Amino acid sequence: MNKVVVVWSAIAALGAIGYGANPANAQGYSAGPVEPAWYNWTGVYIGGHGGWQDANTKGHHFIGSAATGFLGPLAGLADFGPTDQSIHGWLAGAQLGYNYQFKRAVLGIEISGSRANINGDSSGAGTVPPNTGSPMGCAQFVTAGTGSMSCNAKQDWTVNALSRLGYTFLGGQLLTYVAAGVAFTDLTMSTTLSDGPSRQITFGGSKEMAGAVVGVGAQFALGKGVSIGAEYLYTKYPSQDFTSIGTCTGNCAGNHVTWPVQESHDLTTNTFRGVLNFKLD
Repeated sequence: MNKVVVVWSAIAALGAIGYGANPANAQGYSAGPVEPAWYNWTGVYIGGHGGWQDANTKGHHFIGSAATGFLGPLAGLADFGPTDQSIHGWLAGAQLGYNYQFKRAVLGIEISGSRANINGDSSGAGTVPPNTGSPMGCAQFVTAGTGSMSCNAKQDWTVNALSRLGYTFLGGQLLTYVAAGVAFTDLTMSTTLSDGPSRQITFGGSKEMAGAVVGVGAQFALGKGVSIGAEYLYTKYPSQDFTSIGTCTGNCAGNHVTWPVQESHDLTTNTFRGVLNFKLD
């Protein structure tokens, strides 16, 4: 009997120690292990970002036989050819978003806008036998005579609208996530064909494009609502119609001054950016 009393006394003493060690018990809850203090990502945030983007645009142009009188040695090859471009450069901007955290999962939405200086130039010249059927593009220029070709592509701005699903680690301070959404940008194309020093035809235009975005990222909370992070975003913009009027400059006497040029381009971008956010609440 005395042994039973001693055992129950020991159990009661251990329970009292555990009860006092867990702050929740001060409110009358049962004893249990104390969870770590989780950082909470819930709230509205604003911030800024900056980074680098590599992009590719693929397209074709069709000038048509009406231009052959001007093009001379370029006739036949200039009628239809690729105008593919690789472009790259920096971007910087701001973002506004909202996160909601439940347990370790985090759902979020974000709108960001970037000012960009993303562009690329390429040119080529050469001579090959006529009627080879070889492709003509800025990176691999061929002609039935002596001539030249130059291309320029650039982006000036981008807007992203993203939804995010994340999971937290390290006491909630590290947030990793996947993102998906839509993007909007402008793409400007300019192409110049020349059959010598005296004449050239220039065509191209600018289009606003919409595409789909997927990406991944990670952010680390520094405290007092401040967090830093890094993101990768892949965006695919479908082909758009860049049809324009090609204009002859220089010695155009006896030739058409303008020609309709049918042209289409798509755009694929790879964006790497660092972010700095401040949670308002």
